[in-house]
Amino acid sequence: MKTVFLIPMLQAFRVFLPNSEGSLPSDEVTIASMLKQANYNSSIIGKWHLGHLNALPTERGFDEFYGLPYPQDEGCPPKCDEFTKDWHGVPLYDGEKIIEQPVNLSTLTPRYNMKALDFIERNKDNPFFLFMSYDEVHVPLFASKQFLNSSYRGLYGDATEEMDASIGLILQKLASLGLENNTLVLFSSDNGAWMDKDLNGGSNGLLRGEKGQTWEGGNRVPGIFYWPGKIPAANVSYSIASQLDMLATYAELAGVSLPNKTLDSVSLVPVLMNGEQSVRDTIFYYRATTLMAVRYGVYKAHYYTRSGFGLEPPEKHDPPLLFHLGHDPSEKFELDANKYKEVIDAINAVVEKHNHSLGPRPPAQLDKLDLTNKIDPCCNPDTKCTCKDGVTDFDWQFTVA
Repeated sequence: MKTVFLIPMLQAFRVFLPNSEGSLPSDEVTIASMLKQANYNSSIIGKWHLGHLNALPTERGFDEFYGLPYPQDEGCPPKCDEFTKDWHGVPLYDGEKIIEQPVNLSTLTPRYNMKALDFIERNKDNPFFLFMSYDEVHVPLFASKQFLNSSYRGLYGDATEEMDASIGLILQKLASLGLENNTLVLFSSDNGAWMDKDLNGGSNGLLRGEKGQTWEGGNRVPGIFYWPGKIPAANVSYSIASQLDMLATYAELAGVSLPNKTLDSVSLVPVLMNGEQSVRDTIFYYRATTLMAVRYGVYKAHYYTRSGFGLEPPEKHDPPLLFHLGHDPSEKFELDANKYKEVIDAINAVVEKHNHSLGPRPPAQLDKLDLTNKIDPCCNPDTKCTCKDGVTDFDWQFTVA
């Protein structure tokens, strides 16, 4: 029997799913593997979402992993609907072993806290890289007992407050061990708010659009750097920066070599330490293989736009929609293409140079799906993929001074 998959792949799925065979390719260099040159120990606690089939974090450069292979809306339970009903419950991994399935979300963040504090304690005399990849505030929302009904913002606010308290706990641990002045802490997000989820999806404030789109609301996120004695406090930089730049930034700070391949990454050390402007002047906004928009200095040109999720095709713009993000960060007031022809010509030249710099496209990892669900993670088929291996429920309270 042959299964025919009718949904156009480039439109339907742009993330790894429980039945994804694809992953972050094994020849890619992660931050964790790069920092091995300087003997850093590394841990990721929380969501991975770069593939689970022979591709967990410990198989991509990290020494330790405690968390979920993908978000909590990709399994039944905790989310059971027409799309997810055939997937097993979302598993919790310790290393490469499933220790709980389905995961108990109500005790997840306290367990993350304990793992994070333990990792810092064990590595207080060694260089370390800790990636806290919180599952809060992704849907379905959750919070531990201590934080339920603790905010005016409902469950979204409860989850936010719990994440905030967790970060405070980690900062407190660094200070108590005398590591505060020798540790760079970065707070950021992987995308803007998912406003289609209404009150469960957060807010992007004045920014247009949402998660999944290439308007500013989909991609513009906080970048908060904390390093007492090294980074001046209360400074704001208007430089263009990308999370891609953290690879080069960490390489410079750790004194290690960057991977020997073409990279879109520039060090932010001069920006952070000396208040200089970044040498980056462009950002390319992709959706699958389509270049949707380009940021160039204060200007942003949209060549295509479309909704965040769904199957409707993208809308092409020729000439591109042009906005001045300094004057109009909300992208409400389109600039006249005739009056700004020189700007559009300059951006088009940047795009042409960028396209010529690209090598052959590797195989699309997101297109590799097993429609029989035989690779959906399962701790034990005999127990219908339900297990608790050394995991106990607990009511752990924590206090941040």
